Amino acid sequence: MRNAFGVPELRRDYFTDRLTLTNTDRSVRGTDLAVEEEPDTECFVCDYVNSSKSKPSLPLIIEHTNSLSVNEVSDKSPQNNTHHVLVANLGHNSSFQKLPVDSISKLLSVAQENMKSQYGRKDNFVLLLARYGNAAGGILHPSLEMLTLPEIPSVIMEEMAAVERSMQDLGICPMCRVISVEQGGPRQLISTEHFIAFAPWAPTSSYEFWIYPKSHDSGFLSTSSRVINDLALILRSTLGGMQRELDKVPFSMSFHSINEKMGNDYHWHIEVHPMLKTWGSIEKGLGVFVNDISPEMTGEILGRAARKELAELVGI
Repeated sequence: MRNAFGVPELRRDYFTDRLTLTNTDRSVRGTDLAVEEEPDTECFVCDYVNSSKSKPSLPLIIEHTNSLSVNEVSDKSPQNNTHHVLVANLGHNSSFQKLPVDSISKLLSVAQENMKSQYGRKDNFVLLLARYGNAAGGILHPSLEMLTLPEIPSVIMEEMAAVERSMQDLGICPMCRVISVEQGGPRQLISTEHFIAFAPWAPTSSYEFWIYPKSHDSGFLSTSSRVINDLALILRSTLGGMQRELDKVPFSMSFHSINEKMGNDYHWHIEVHPMLKTWGSIEKGLGVFVNDISPEMTGEILGRAARKELAELVGI
């Protein structure tokens, strides 16, 4: 009898020692991975809008009192932290995955300007992320969240260390090398003029995918307006493709980016994690991540859906 997980394969992350057990059984598909969204809760965005005397302009920027579990990423005092939410749509239960491309582009541009402002005021790290759905701890409005931290998160520190080792040993950026490997391969979802989206070799969650700029760039802050427009297009295509396959699945999206003071060898990128299940004892107790679908299958399924989205967006 086949076990529930199918045929597991142990994989190691590109840059770190993180391990993943990945299902290589191609009979497991997205529709087999059910997700139960948590009941709707009070929405601070709706409360803010309803209490306003006039309709706010978009993107709406709200300073949030929630610390976003700062203690999970920093053991220093969070009292100097700020948490801002940039809301792109005032309609409750509206979908990030169906935002117009120009709205995503405007949201990204406003986030970029606000990040520059935050870095100019303090010597903190500025984290940019999105959380959609109650199960992801987010809100049911398409939005980006900006959080200042007193130190660099450990995941980005690990990636920076891996880049430094590769530059010293091989003289090349390991992330640029990954792009050359994934370009046109079975894990690629979609490629645009400036970006590539692909499922990583050793994902930490089912249907996880990453978006990388094709040219070496250390941070989102230096991204030009033309490139931001292309980023909006690939985000809309991939997130829209994800909704085609997984419906309104809760997800988190994080920008792995540094500023110029931290160096220029790092290669910034975005990681998207659909939340199809909660972590169990293997993930929490041992730090080994279990996936019910292979990244190769993710590339095939989400890639096909993302290409359909892109074709509709550009009128092909």
